[in-house]
Amino acid sequence: MVAFTMIMGSSAAVLALEMQAGTPVFIFGTDSDTPTVIGFGGYEWLTLWQNSSALTLLARNHNFGTSQFNVGAGSLNFGYAGGLLHAAMQNIHASVVNAKEQALVSARDLDWVIGNSWFSVETMTNQYFWPLSYFEAASLNSNTLRAFGTIWWLRSPHSAFEFFNPKIVDYWGGAGGSMPGHEGFYNAVRPAFNLNISNVLFTSAASGANAKPATIGGPLAATAALTGAVKFTIVHPYQTLNVSATSAQSTQSRATLTFSYANATTGANQFVSAVLEQSGSVLYYGKLVQISSAAQASGTLSIPLAGVADGTYTLSIFSEEANGDNFTDFASTPVNMTLTVLGGIGTVSNFGGTIISDNGGSSTLSGDNDITAFTIPGQVGNTIIRAGTIELIMPRGTDVTNLTPTITHTGASISPVSGVAQNFTAPVTYTVTALNGSTQNYIVTVSLRTERGGCNSGAGNVTFLVMTLAVIFFTNILPGIRKKK
Repeated sequence: MVAFTMIMGSSAAVLALEMQAGTPVFIFGTDSDTPTVIGFGGYEWLTLWQNSSALTLLARNHNFGTSQFNVGAGSLNFGYAGGLLHAAMQNIHASVVNAKEQALVSARDLDWVIGNSWFSVETMTNQYFWPLSYFEAASLNSNTLRAFGTIWWLRSPHSAFEFFNPKIVDYWGGAGGSMPGHEGFYNAVRPAFNLNISNVLFTSAASGANAKPATIGGPLAATAALTGAVKFTIVHPYQTLNVSATSAQSTQSRATLTFSYANATTGANQFVSAVLEQSGSVLYYGKLVQISSAAQASGTLSIPLAGVADGTYTLSIFSEEANGDNFTDFASTPVNMTLTVLGGIGTVSNFGGTIISDNGGSSTLSGDNDITAFTIPGQVGNTIIRAGTIELIMPRGTDVTNLTPTITHTGASISPVSGVAQNFTAPVTYTVTALNGSTQNYIVTVSLRTERGGCNSGAGNVTFLVMTLAVIFFTNILPGIRKKK
């Protein structure tokens, strides 16, 4: 594997970018004292086990301070639920500042939780960060893995006869010691959580010299195998990018490839990036352009192929939020194509982006940005779509705070995206972005059907009343007047 070099003073340091497609083969804490270490939320975590598409992770280092378990048995308030350790765990969840990263934390139900009444063990639902139970801690490979340099809390009771005494892990990693009557002592907070990895695109080094390079533009960086702590790049619907090419560009043969792009996600740490994969392995990576502002959301991409070995690759281009050491990165769904490199010249085929007209060498991107259909399961009647507005009615009593619309639109993208739940207590604005970067806003209003079949807005009730009076007049009153004449 070829590494790239960076000249520092009079010496050259070899920096090997460690990266692979998808997820690695995980080593779990139930089997080894050296499980896979994962960077998340700015910290390092140990991989304990995997349940379906979620990894259970445990804090590697003493980053989260100390806490009392609760105020103590003397007040008959010694349980975990609503206690001080519980509050500390909730604060950890709230401190995950990146909303996309926070959404990757999967809630779970807890068992073997000390209750707030004598001799009680409880369960708790929808917990995001939590202390291990005695049984979970005891299932780890050895005391070496459990050792934390200090005492740390578990959530389980000490024994069947002392439900109000929480178990601990001692200085040497022994699980199951008791702290009878010591709920008010300050011991280490060592959180665990479930990380959703169902949409991992890449895995890379979590920090340091082997992490993704900060260089923008220039040659693509060659990769090496993962050797240490890792982090994930995850496909996220709020990352967007459209890549387009003229018919000539879609089959170009050049030393530096060029494409047009639009609708790139903007903001801090936002880039358009690319990788070259071969037989499922990522061999090269590079940040092509930084997207800090709306003015940079569209433009031209250049991909130099200097240093790329001869061969046939899959070239993938994507919007990327690259968040730095021990933070999860996010990407749009990649635009893929086949790239054959020979002698530094790359030939494109099977272009997966949008092919546009040449027009004598210039490119014209479509300005279409319309919502053509907008439906919510269970709605009453048809949706009314006008210029810039969408109106629909739900049955009386519907909870409008959590409705999931299905949307059909032209153009490159829509935000918020289709299939994501929204709160329609107040009108919600949807923005459709065309291939050429132009946008159109739609204000979506959801009303509730009344008992009489109207909607709960004032205008709807007035309309219903007028229509009702008109029907009564023309069917009952007017015929009587005519008979009298």
